[in-house]
Amino acid sequence: MPAVMNRLSLARQIDKIARKNSQENANKFWIQRNAESMGLILEASDSEEERVQGHKQRKAISAHLQKLQQDLSDLLQRPLQPKTFSRRYLAGSGISPLLQKQLEELSKRNINNNSSKNENKGSRFVVIGQDRVEPLQALQNSGQEVCSNKIVHGYVVLLPLCWLESSLQQQQQQSLSSSNKLG
Repeated sequence: MPAVMNRLSLARQIDKIARKNSQENANKFWIQRNAESMGLILEASDSEEERVQGHKQRKAISAHLQKLQQDLSDLLQRPLQPKTFSRRYLAGSGISPLLQKQLEELSKRNINNNSSKNENKGSRFVVIGQDRVEPLQALQNSGQEVCSNKIVHGYVVLLPLCWLESSLQQQQQQSLSSSNKLG
């Protein structure tokens, strides 16, 4: 991911410059503190020209550091994922046209089922992502990798087959235990 690499590169550059500055300041203050504790007076061995040059260099480094920090904060304001990706809804922009069409047909069928509940229009389960396949046929064809897609209260629920098998076993055990209690 190039966006992550750009952010890491800027963060490393900022860290490198900040560490160098803090080490220089720590060394300077250490020398001053030890000289004072020993009662020595420090004299600047640099000429006036060297001091001016050092001051200009520190100013340039400080400006460069601020620019890098601003660039990093600008990059961090932008999300890593594209804006077209919807985190809320299944029908975001990242779905295939076939799936989009099936979801539209399913919603139309649900509206029709709600208006005429007395008519039996076939299976209540739908295999989403496969064109005109009955759920039982999809289970038989796919083996263990299949996910069962259920519509529950208007939501598409994806369940791995192993979950379905365990829930069926639990239902069978509950029905056996309830029949044993009655008998």
